[in-house]
Amino acid sequence: MRPIKVLLIENERDNGGSFAASLKRKYQVQTAHSGKQGLILAASRRPDVLIVDAASLRTSGDRICAGLRVALGALPIIHIR
Repeated sequence: MRPIKVLLIENERDNGGSFAASLKRKYQVQTAHSGKQGLILAASRRPDVLIVDAASLRTSGDRICAGLRVALGALPIIHIR
């Protein structure tokens, strides 16, 4: 069975990546630090699930999710506000 690929979009570079670190115990995690970088990585890496930490981003989480939905279709998105 292949590992589940998670793309985490958050701007928490200073907290040591604790959320990403906890996810990495069970999943293959890629982290993007902006909405733009997240869109690029999602299109190229095709994750199984996307987690958007909207509270930590400059761009609206709703806007990022809408862009991802247009670009990637039915990708499961977890939107944290």
